[in-house]
Amino acid sequence: MSLESGNGATLSASIGAASGPAGGLPPLKRARSAYTAMAATATAFCAVLFLLPVAITVATSFHPSTGMGLVGDAWTSDNYANLFRDDYFMRVLSTTVLLGLITATIATTLAYPLAYFIVRSPSRFVKYVLALVVAPMFISSVVRALGWVLVLGEFGPLNVVFVWLGILSAPIKLTYNFAGVVIGVVHWVYPFVVLILVASIYTVNPDLEAVARDLGASWRKTFLRVTLPLTLSGVVSAFLLALSATVSGYTTMVLLGGGRVKVASMLIADYFRGILNYPAGAAVSMILLLTTLVLAGAGTAVFNRGIRG
Repeated sequence: MSLESGNGATLSASIGAASGPAGGLPPLKRARSAYTAMAATATAFCAVLFLLPVAITVATSFHPSTGMGLVGDAWTSDNYANLFRDDYFMRVLSTTVLLGLITATIATTLAYPLAYFIVRSPSRFVKYVLALVVAPMFISSVVRALGWVLVLGEFGPLNVVFVWLGILSAPIKLTYNFAGVVIGVVHWVYPFVVLILVASIYTVNPDLEAVARDLGASWRKTFLRVTLPLTLSGVVSAFLLALSATVSGYTTMVLLGGGRVKVASMLIADYFRGILNYPAGAAVSMILLLTTLVLAGAGTAVFNRGIRG
């Protein structure tokens, strides 16, 4: 009897210890406190790595330049006023935005069919196609850009094949111009766009498309009225990613543009590394950031309006 009582007491003590604060799952309040602490740590980390540099850049943009590499103590908005009065800067900014819009449109349009094939095809070779799409992401952007310089050159393999097939009567110049930059940047952002669209299309139940076709809808109507609307959020996300990456890109533009296609990021580098005018470079950086945010906001607003409509 005493033994049974002892075992019962021991068992009760064990259950109580396991359900207490020291064992098992933590109470709800303790879990919330832990999640809050982790969120606060992540927020502080992002603030130090992102918000602090942005704040320093904003402050620098409102100070005058007192010489090469020197920043004055006074506060002024002349850096912004001078930039918006400069026709050269406005042309560079327009070129940057135009390049971003064209690149994002081409990359998204070309990526959607491939992403659809990757998700819907039963072929066992799909994994190899996906591997080929992702492979360029493991190669330096410098190496990829230099590779395109060779491919797109006047006597490169692309021109040689086109002339041999009779498509061109003579080689055309695709390097150090706007067309070459577009090709290189599309290749750069293409894997990211494909992956976003693959994730978006994967969420669409294929039975919905099958039902639409069983009801007499053509492949075109099924795509326009079922598949595309259900993946439109992914399309917008992919487009905005390609747009923001292009607008802020640098390496591909420098190597394939050869200095003849000037974008805002190259102008920032000129101010910071060339003439050492830090306030003007900071002002260009903030204008570029605001331009990217405005474009992203406009794209999101159009998407939301289309959803409500």
